[in-house]
Amino acid sequence: MKHIAAGATGLVIAMVGFSGCAYTSGVLPHGGMQPDIYYAIGDVLVAQKVPVKVYPECTLGADGKTQTCAGETVAGTPISGTGDQSVEGMPFTLTVDGKHVFSGTAKQVLAEGASVS
Repeated sequence: MKHIAAGATGLVIAMVGFSGCAYTSGVLPHGGMQPDIYYAIGDVLVAQKVPVKVYPECTLGADGKTQTCAGETVAGTPISGTGDQSVEGMPFTLTVDGKHVFSGTAKQVLAEGASVS
Protein backbone atom coordinates (compact mmCIF):
# COMPACT_ATOMS: atom_id res chain seq x y z
CA MET A 1 0.00 0.00 0.00
CA LYS A 2 2.92 2.37 0.66
CA HIS A 3 4.10 2.01 -2.96
CA ILE A 4 0.73 3.05 -4.32
CA ALA A 5 0.65 6.17 -2.15
CA ALA A 6 4.21 7.09 -3.10
CA GLY A 7 3.41 6.60 -6.78
CA ALA A 8 0.31 8.75 -6.52
CA THR A 9 2.29 11.50 -4.82
CA GLY A 10 4.89 11.40 -7.58
CA LEU A 11 2.14 11.68 -10.19
CA VAL A 12 0.68 14.75 -8.51
CA ILE A 13 4.11 16.39 -8.35
CA ALA A 14 4.74 15.61 -12.03
CA MET A 15 1.38 17.07 -13.02
CA VAL A 16 2.03 20.25 -11.08
CA GLY A 17 5.44 20.53 -12.74
CA PHE A 18 3.97 20.22 -16.24
CA SER A 19 1.21 22.71 -15.58
CA GLY A 20 3.84 25.17 -14.35
CA CYS A 21 5.66 24.95 -17.69
CA ALA A 22 2.53 25.86 -19.62
CA TYR A 23 1.94 28.81 -17.35
CA THR A 24 5.46 30.20 -17.53
CA SER A 25 5.53 30.34 -21.33
CA GLY A 26 3.13 33.26 -21.10
CA VAL A 27 5.13 35.36 -18.65
CA LEU A 28 8.39 37.21 -19.00
CA PRO A 29 11.27 34.99 -17.89
CA HIS A 30 14.77 36.17 -17.04
CA GLY A 31 14.12 39.73 -15.99
CA GLY A 32 11.66 40.85 -18.66
CA MET A 33 12.86 38.84 -21.66
CA GLN A 34 10.10 37.75 -24.04
CA PRO A 35 10.42 34.01 -24.83
CA ASP A 36 9.14 34.22 -28.42
CA ILE A 37 12.52 34.85 -30.10
CA TYR A 38 14.09 32.03 -28.10
CA TYR A 39 11.34 29.59 -29.16
CA ALA A 40 11.40 30.78 -32.78
CA ILE A 41 15.16 30.23 -33.00
CA GLY A 42 14.60 26.64 -31.90
CA ASP A 43 11.90 26.17 -34.54
CA VAL A 44 14.18 27.50 -37.29
CA LEU A 45 17.08 25.29 -36.18
CA VAL A 46 14.80 22.24 -36.30
CA ALA A 47 13.36 23.22 -39.70
CA GLN A 48 16.86 23.80 -41.08
CA LYS A 49 18.05 20.49 -39.58
CA VAL A 50 20.95 22.16 -37.77
CA PRO A 51 22.66 19.64 -35.45
CA VAL A 52 22.81 21.53 -32.14
CA LYS A 53 25.34 20.78 -29.42
CA VAL A 54 24.62 23.82 -27.21
CA TYR A 55 21.17 25.34 -27.60
CA PRO A 56 21.39 29.13 -27.98
CA GLU A 57 21.05 30.99 -24.70
CA CYS A 58 19.55 34.45 -25.01
CA THR A 59 20.37 37.56 -23.02
CA LEU A 60 18.55 40.86 -22.92
CA GLY A 61 20.60 43.98 -23.65
CA ALA A 62 20.77 46.95 -21.33
CA ASP A 63 18.34 48.75 -23.64
CA GLY A 64 15.63 46.30 -22.54
CA LYS A 65 14.69 45.37 -26.10
CA THR A 66 17.61 43.68 -27.92
CA GLN A 67 18.03 39.94 -27.43
CA THR A 68 21.34 38.32 -28.32
CA CYS A 69 21.47 34.54 -28.49
CA ALA A 70 24.52 32.29 -28.81
CA GLY A 71 24.94 28.54 -29.13
CA GLU A 72 27.02 25.91 -30.90
CA THR A 73 26.53 23.20 -33.51
CA VAL A 74 27.72 19.62 -33.08
CA ALA A 75 30.65 20.52 -35.36
CA GLY A 76 31.63 23.32 -32.96
CA THR A 77 30.55 26.23 -35.17
CA PRO A 78 28.72 29.18 -33.64
CA ILE A 79 24.98 29.72 -33.77
CA SER A 80 23.96 33.33 -33.19
CA GLY A 81 20.73 35.23 -33.24
CA THR A 82 19.75 38.83 -32.64
CA GLY A 83 16.23 40.12 -32.23
CA ASP A 84 14.24 43.13 -31.11
CA GLN A 85 11.48 42.26 -28.65
CA SER A 86 10.17 45.85 -28.59
CA VAL A 87 8.92 45.73 -32.19
CA GLU A 88 5.62 44.01 -32.96
CA GLY A 89 6.21 40.51 -34.29
CA MET A 90 9.71 40.49 -32.78
CA PRO A 91 12.02 40.52 -35.83
CA PHE A 92 15.21 38.49 -35.57
CA THR A 93 18.06 37.15 -37.66
CA LEU A 94 19.84 33.84 -37.25
CA THR A 95 23.27 32.77 -38.46
CA VAL A 96 25.08 29.44 -38.28
CA ASP A 97 28.85 29.47 -38.75
CA GLY A 98 28.61 33.08 -39.90
CA LYS A 99 26.15 32.21 -42.69
CA HIS A 100 22.73 33.82 -42.77
CA VAL A 101 20.05 31.20 -42.07
CA PHE A 102 16.92 33.25 -41.36
CA SER A 103 15.49 36.76 -41.16
CA GLY A 104 11.89 37.31 -40.19
CA THR A 105 9.66 37.61 -37.17
CA ALA A 106 9.22 35.31 -34.23
CA LYS A 107 5.47 35.74 -34.66
CA GLN A 108 5.71 34.39 -38.23
CA VAL A 109 7.85 31.41 -37.24
CA LEU A 110 5.69 30.43 -34.28
CA ALA A 111 2.50 30.78 -36.34
CA GLU A 112 3.95 28.51 -39.03
CA GLY A 113 4.99 25.91 -36.46
CA ALA A 114 8.59 25.30 -37.60
CA SER A 115 7.75 25.10 -41.29
CA VAL A 116 10.03 28.03 -42.21
CA SER A 117 12.82 27.51 -44.70
